[in-house]
Amino acid sequence: MQFVLVSAANANDLMLNKSFYYCVQPRQDYLFSKYRGKDDLVLTWFEVTSGLCQQVTMDRKGKRSKLATLKRFKPVTRASYERRGKGWAFRDGQPDIMSIVDVYRFVEDQVAHSIFEVSIFCHAWEGGPVIVDSYDDRHYKDASGKTVWIRDEARDPDDKDGRTRDFEPVNRNLAKFQAAFNPEGAIRVWGCNHTDRDVDLFKRLFLHKEYRRTGMKDSQALVLHLPSKYDSEFTTRGLPVTKGRLACTFGELRHYIEREFNSCYNAKAARGAGVKAYGGAPGNGSDVGGKGGFPMYIVATPGHNLQIIEFYKKYLGVKFDVASFAEFAP
Repeated sequence: MQFVLVSAANANDLMLNKSFYYCVQPRQDYLFSKYRGKDDLVLTWFEVTSGLCQQVTMDRKGKRSKLATLKRFKPVTRASYERRGKGWAFRDGQPDIMSIVDVYRFVEDQVAHSIFEVSIFCHAWEGGPVIVDSYDDRHYKDASGKTVWIRDEARDPDDKDGRTRDFEPVNRNLAKFQAAFNPEGAIRVWGCNHTDRDVDLFKRLFLHKEYRRTGMKDSQALVLHLPSKYDSEFTTRGLPVTKGRLACTFGELRHYIEREFNSCYNAKAARGAGVKAYGGAPGNGSDVGGKGGFPMYIVATPGHNLQIIEFYKKYLGVKFDVASFAEFAP
């Protein structure tokens, strides 16, 4: 039985503190305790900041091996980033730094049905887990220094982060990738899915005088007033908004949110791997500090996060785990 844990670089802080590093040990201990005695256990850890891919095993009697280094990548440091505008950006042309692709390739190379979990501890958004906070700008420079533009759904080689296109056939050997997972296995993205656009939409829906937490008809007419800066985003995603004004039925709004749920990285990962995935539902935010084997959790305290979870349960039938991460079906 194999488990793969990934701790991303905390690119929100260029001192690269170890907030995600510290998520690995409690999850490892939880998994080894849960499956002890059932089989020989193998846990592989991709630690992005240090650039180390390491592995530890536990036999059926509970004896653990020493942590062995399988591969060394270039560490992520402050020098991995450059000034861009008023902020910082991950520099292009750093092939020796660990990528989410290295995790995918590792999974593809494993024995069939051996992977029971791939967990990624990170910041995240609807587009995927943030490994180093790189850019998918659809071009890169080849060995000769010539700029190459990417015209299809292939990944940008300069990009290290997870993307929804990762599970397109051009990027994955899907047959091998799916075969590696045990049917009882899962992918877990422990970060947020806190897209401002959808958070604002939920907040205004919940404050609407016609909204009912316990039951609404799809035919119910609604008018919501949203920040106009989201007009084009909503409209291109199938929810026409003009100057911040949205006039629709509750059913149209519900179907929009359902599309958001089914088109985010977590949903694409579940379908790409052929197993369940767990991650934030669109609009939900997570934090470090969970208990036991769940070192990150959705902040489901009273407020919009809890209301969003209730909405998904009531109106879309979504299931959530004990840390309030949504279940995405394969």
